[in-house]
Amino acid sequence: MKQNLLKENIERLIQKTIQKIQPDHLLLEKLNQIYFLEILNKIKYYSVISLGKAGFSMGNCFYHYVKKHNLIHKLIKGFIVTPYFTKKHDIEKFEIIESSHPYPDHNSLYAGDRLFELIKEIPEDCTIILLLSGGASALIEKPITNLNLNDIQKITEQLLKSGASIQEINTIRKKLSLIKGGGLGEILYPRPVYQFVLCDVIGKNAIEYVSSGPMYPDTTKDEELWSLIKKYNINIKQNLKFPLKKRSSLKDSYIIGNNEIACKKLQDVLNEHYKTKIKIYNFSGNIEDYEELISNDIKHIINNSSISIAYIWGGEPTIKIKGNGKGGRNQELCLRIAFYLDKLKNINKNLYFCSFGTDGIDGPTDACGGIVCQNSISKINKILLSKSLNYKNPKEILNNNDSYFALNLIDSLIKIGPTGTNLNDLSFFIYE
Repeated sequence: MKQNLLKENIERLIQKTIQKIQPDHLLLEKLNQIYFLEILNKIKYYSVISLGKAGFSMGNCFYHYVKKHNLIHKLIKGFIVTPYFTKKHDIEKFEIIESSHPYPDHNSLYAGDRLFELIKEIPEDCTIILLLSGGASALIEKPITNLNLNDIQKITEQLLKSGASIQEINTIRKKLSLIKGGGLGEILYPRPVYQFVLCDVIGKNAIEYVSSGPMYPDTTKDEELWSLIKKYNINIKQNLKFPLKKRSSLKDSYIIGNNEIACKKLQDVLNEHYKTKIKIYNFSGNIEDYEELISNDIKHIINNSSISIAYIWGGEPTIKIKGNGKGGRNQELCLRIAFYLDKLKNINKNLYFCSFGTDGIDGPTDACGGIVCQNSISKINKILLSKSLNYKNPKEILNNNDSYFALNLIDSLIKIGPTGTNLNDLSFFIYE
């Protein structure tokens, strides 16, 4: 199959999957499933707080839900924090702030200040509807005393490059914020809170780590923080005091989507063309282990299948950055798997591997991931030999964590733009 046609087909598969995991669809499905209308009919009034990469989508969905059921008159105030360029229009009774991800900026701090001001104006008997998705850790922030925006930005950059898991990263971030680690729960208390979560975190008690768990009191000891700081060699001020955040009036919490659900939606799409199996979801180890797991699964297909088949993997591997190149988890995974597929050039089958971030973003790049085949490494090599570039071979590119450069050379980047959702990363292999 020609490269441009292959990319178009892959992008169509990705877009169909993204449509199935849009936050508004998932939120509406959950609201109807739990008969939330009955709760809204009983309460006196409510306010809506929607934070994260899906902040606008979820907030807008809830607004239209209550408007449809003639309950907009009970809404005191709506507040949305969402990434830049994701606000599509104004919403009646809602204040909407756009800010930065993955690194916080001045608007992130402004959003934190405005949220605290807003909460002080909300009566203590007002019910709070909290719509939470990944990314709010950067999008909205209110640092503890003795930390400023520059401090938070530098700490965030170090953490994201350290190779630490998202749980470890958020364990540190919880301590440094008046919002994270139960901070929002503390300031909202005693207002009753119903929380709907688009869960982008992998592992045990994942919901407590989404956007650094603003509704869940932080139970980690200060010693655990300093242990992680030392483990990952994070440069941070030493004279810090961490406020207690113990109170929470969370009544119920609902997961509307996670990586398992995303894998199943991708399986539905691929099943239209191939016999498809989900091999794993919620993977959270390092990328080397993920690469080995996927390579072994591909080897199993090669050795045992005579029909067209597809495999799916889901999760969020960690990378310890050693070089100064450009890329993201999905792009680097594609490049790594391309080296394995390169060994299979003599197989008379089409072998395609694709990995993408469901939020449409992979690292600090304009791509969400990439697609490779058994000829990708050969193509990169050929270009490197024919042009005067900074690398002698593809291995040097990988060692410098410059996967964006490698995939861009062979037109193998997937670019779909921000999707408004985030259920971690999805990878799939097609054998046909």
